[in-house]
Amino acid sequence: VYHNLSAKDKSYLRAMLPDKQVREVRDIRQRMGVNSNTASTYRSRLLASGLIQDAGRGRIRYTLPFIRDFLNMQEY
Repeated sequence: VYHNLSAKDKSYLRAMLPDKQVREVRDIRQRMGVNSNTASTYRSRLLASGLIQDAGRGRIRYTLPFIRDFLNMQEY
């Protein structure tokens, strides 16, 4: 699944790495250096793919176990 994602989708997932559990959407947007609309596009795509899920208002989390470890092992 990961290898079929766009570069920006992968960038969004990597922008989530610094946070341990639940991530604030605005923090991810700032780390990516994009505007709200752009970040929302990638967030929606990742939600639809099942790689992330809503965790309350303005917050998200990874859905797959060990995805954080997997992302840390990837070369960019």
